[in-house]
Amino acid sequence: MSAEPMTRQAAEVDRARRQVARGLGVSQFAMGLGGEIVDVVERMHGTISRAPLPWQREVGDRAFGIAGLVYRIIRRSFGHLETGFAEASRALHPEPHGEDDGWLAFAAALNGVCGDALAEKRSPLAFSMQLLGPTSGRAHRVIFLHGLCMSERGWRHGAHPDFALWLRNEGGADLQYLRYNSGLHISDNGASLADLLEREAGGFRQLSLIGHSMGGLLIRAALHCAAQRGHSWPRKLVQAAMLGSPHHGSPLERLGNRANRLLTISPYLKPLARMGELRSAGIRDLRFGNLTAEDWKLAPDPDHHDDWREPLPLPQGPRYLLLAASLSEQATDEPWKARHDYLVPVASALGLSRDRAWQLRADDLTRELLPAMNHMELLHNPRVYVLLRSWLRCP
Repeated sequence: MSAEPMTRQAAEVDRARRQVARGLGVSQFAMGLGGEIVDVVERMHGTISRAPLPWQREVGDRAFGIAGLVYRIIRRSFGHLETGFAEASRALHPEPHGEDDGWLAFAAALNGVCGDALAEKRSPLAFSMQLLGPTSGRAHRVIFLHGLCMSERGWRHGAHPDFALWLRNEGGADLQYLRYNSGLHISDNGASLADLLEREAGGFRQLSLIGHSMGGLLIRAALHCAAQRGHSWPRKLVQAAMLGSPHHGSPLERLGNRANRLLTISPYLKPLARMGELRSAGIRDLRFGNLTAEDWKLAPDPDHHDDWREPLPLPQGPRYLLLAASLSEQATDEPWKARHDYLVPVASALGLSRDRAWQLRADDLTRELLPAMNHMELLHNPRVYVLLRSWLRCP
């Protein structure tokens, strides 16, 4: 048998193993979700059986007697199945994600919504942080960082491919794309990115970082961690562009958090709040734009409604671009009044605040507002890349 059929056969076997590993990983996730649903049902059962007053605050919510035993058996069964599916998936294929666009979109969304739980349970569906794309040893490296519930594939649409070709051919840069678990705390991902760039620092002399949404916050968190650890790579950072990054948080997460807190008013609704609490640490960080571990560790509880952050200034040295999108048809000098899609307000994306202690400043800082555009269009709209071409400095 020739080498080519053998290679093709090996590729088919690898593809089949990956598909089965994906199915097992999804089954693990389903078992974990099933266990959480059983927990909610038991709490509702336990609450109703005690018949508390509608607004009574402290009520035992676990089922008792035979019913409680049955619920515990069911939960443990889900737990054992969850562990078994995870072990089988890891044994079958250590990297189930591959390059399939549809699967990556699903896995990226899952990582964004509950990626911290996936990582804690050692699920094969959890993304590991990695830089993707070949390098050729060029002096300048440009790295793109995706946002929440996204993967590197989110960049490769619209005007981005032409911009990437321009960077390679005329800008003389190596391009890479970061993939990471966007459900983890931004501070944790920032620390991992700082360490990753330090390991890569010997391969380039100049570095440019371009982050969309959460990706921009990841840049800031990595810079903070690198300064604490004495890393060398920030000295090679020439410029950093942050496209629609919620430097002061997202109103959508704040609204969701308040709605979830309302469920805790009544003991009959409180068990349902558990489902809302399953959203990832990464999503919770976007409530106010948490960048450091202290931002969330010092808060009184995960669902706090006050901003507990300390101001984190931009390190001096690199050039910065803060780019915002607005649904308003015309640009405005009053960013607080600009229309937005509730994902990232204009003032938050521009790092502006009525409190000067919170306003982002740097020696070389450019703020740009693109009207008639929504948050997700910042990934592929031609106007974004026209702006980036004029702002970027390539050696």
